[in-house]
Amino acid sequence: MRMNKLPLAKRTQILAMLCEGSSMRSISRVADVSINTVSKLLAEAGEACLAIHNETVHNVPSKRFFFNDTSTIGIYTLALLDALPIFGDR
Repeated sequence: MRMNKLPLAKRTQILAMLCEGSSMRSISRVADVSINTVSKLLAEAGEACLAIHNETVHNVPSKRFFFNDTSTIGIYTLALLDALPIFGDR
């Protein structure tokens, strides 16, 4: 089954709105696309960013870690509490 590909301008609009913090539901209304389309485009963009990051970032030493997203900080803290020096040497 062949799927339609969104024009570049529409994909750019959707990704820009995601970066601005718009909800996926509001983006689907404004861009006149399915919320599933927004979700798939977000996943594809994330995979592309991960690939670029993994190709370009190597051997970066760090002693401290900072998580800017308050909704995930609890998850990271619980999962990585013993593995990562979140507050460095004290």
